[in-house]
Amino acid sequence: MERHATGSFLNFDIKSPADKLLIYLTFYINLALKRLEGCRTLAEGTKAIINLGLEKVPVPGESGFPFPGLFALPQSQKEADCFVKQGTKKHN
Repeated sequence: MERHATGSFLNFDIKSPADKLLIYLTFYINLALKRLEGCRTLAEGTKAIINLGLEKVPVPGESGFPFPGLFALPQSQKEADCFVKQGTKKHN
């Protein structure tokens, strides 16, 4: 693993599914922070994060998925729907 001067990784060896999850979560956190950049109040920030959570999530194989080739493609629409449901499941 090689680090860039800013602390980000230039190379990252993917050894397990947990590494893939770490990559995706790092991407999503970065996306959330970018959405918060222009927010001046707690209410604006809350709205920005809620809206991010409500957006359609591209699944592997769809255009717009940020990591083509990193995850296996869904073998059916049912499997793709399951991927989305897992990512949007509400926890009470």
